[in-house]
Amino acid sequence: MNVSIGIFTCNEANIIEEKIRNVFDVKPKDADVYVITDGNQDSTLILLDSLKSKYDITVLATNKRRGKSEAVNVFYDNCDSDILILSDGDTIIKEGAIDKMLRHFKDEDVGVVGGRPIPILNRKNNLVESWYRIAYEWWAYSRQKEQDTGTFYMCSGNLMAVRRTAFYRIPTWMLIDDAYLSYMAYVNAWKVVYDQDAKVFFSTPKKIWHYMLQKKRIQGGWMQIKSFSNGGVAISYTRRINYLWWMFKRDPSLKNGFELFTYLFFTKLAVWWGAYSRMDKEVDGKWPLQKTPKELF
Repeated sequence: MNVSIGIFTCNEANIIEEKIRNVFDVKPKDADVYVITDGNQDSTLILLDSLKSKYDITVLATNKRRGKSEAVNVFYDNCDSDILILSDGDTIIKEGAIDKMLRHFKDEDVGVVGGRPIPILNRKNNLVESWYRIAYEWWAYSRQKEQDTGTFYMCSGNLMAVRRTAFYRIPTWMLIDDAYLSYMAYVNAWKVVYDQDAKVFFSTPKKIWHYMLQKKRIQGGWMQIKSFSNGGVAISYTRRINYLWWMFKRDPSLKNGFELFTYLFFTKLAVWWGAYSRMDKEVDGKWPLQKTPKELF
């Protein structure tokens, strides 16, 4: 079973070497490593060129930004491995995570495997980081429930693996490539698996405005998928509210209550914004340009 790992990055010169080093520390011995990037406005490409002498990487780059969905297609077109590992440039993969994901492909009916994303929390008492903590505690709980019941599961683009024969080209206008790949595999009778022990840590926005933009894009992507799935994809907000209530009962402090309330308010506001701005009609799957430097560990 041949494996290729794709690192997707844009304007992340300050962290890309750390990401590449992490991938080489955790990857299977014979796995190929690709770095896919487009439309950079910083020194990422210069740095990647210098890193070729240190790491055996293949760089796939274009001058024009076409977005991550197209970048994933470019990765698929330029490698011929049986299994494609997709990982964002602002993440750190935990040792053993890739091996845990690959073991699921012993079942020939498995098409896609997703890992468990965990936010990197660097700033004490940062409100937006608290929202990501809440969101991804909920995310892990919800995905495990879906895995246990055999219901639809959306993998995270922070770390996911796709069998080559279960890969479906992503429209360039698609705003959430990970959900598209998961959904297409699911409706074409492939098994979509969640492995909670395949952990990946990711960098988060630190400002409310950046959080809102990200959630708006995700909502637009869900609307895109819902539009061609005849309404067959749904998110259980009742289950989410019940889980938040459980989190508050676990810690009924004023601080925790404030974080939970503001998370729910701003997330719902972003969802409405995404819905009423009709982002599902925008034929543009580009990454939002990074306005502030990202941080890893």
